[in-house]
Amino acid sequence: MILYRIVLVVFFFFVSFMAFSQKNSFGLEFGRTFQNDFGVHQLDSVVVIPNGNESFDSRVIGGFFELSLSNRFSLHSKLNFTKSAVFYLMYNSVKECLFCPVVKAPSMAINRLSFEILPQFSIVRLNKFQFIVFGGVKATINFVKDQPESNFKDAPAAAIVTNSLTSAPLPVTMSYVYGTSLEYSERVVVWARWTANSLYSRDIAIQGENYKFENRWKSFTISAGYKFHSLKVKKAKKRTKVH
Repeated sequence: MILYRIVLVVFFFFVSFMAFSQKNSFGLEFGRTFQNDFGVHQLDSVVVIPNGNESFDSRVIGGFFELSLSNRFSLHSKLNFTKSAVFYLMYNSVKECLFCPVVKAPSMAINRLSFEILPQFSIVRLNKFQFIVFGGVKATINFVKDQPESNFKDAPAAAIVTNSLTSAPLPVTMSYVYGTSLEYSERVVVWARWTANSLYSRDIAIQGENYKFENRWKSFTISAGYKFHSLKVKKAKKRTKVH
């Protein structure tokens, strides 16, 4: 896949510059992400819609490392953790059907660990402020949390569909990322970034029959962080008394 190759190339580029960059920085990041899921699926007579095609927001926490390549260019990387979930809206498309009756909205918790590689360029500098643009790639590991099997007494077939959905998320997803940041005094940073529309699920099997279940997501994240340029603590100089 082309996107996987891009990640590998940029990663080795990132590692090679670690030894030569003279001005590195790192820090912590906190924020919030707003995710939109897209997909409408017909599973026999049951229609399944992830998150009802509406947005879902969650907290983001992580860290970043930045390699300065020149006065304007730098290579920024992030490692972020997000607790998320997918809510599935289900309903019947016909009255007499195999999965009748179905009117449910089950949920599935997913924890996500994302690694981003973002080349960036400082386009405006004004006093202690910098306005930066960036774009790159993101690899996300999806961890589906173990949860008890659903057992809808009034709709047993819906429970079968729901329990099959846990195998739908891809273990690793790839996305393009782009955005802007505002930096103050080379310390405080605020980011606004967009994750492009990308595939995050695969086909599922229900009672031995395969169904297409390709869903996509995109997101917007707003976050803030603080840069450290060294772990060393400056010692106060001792004053010598003159007698």
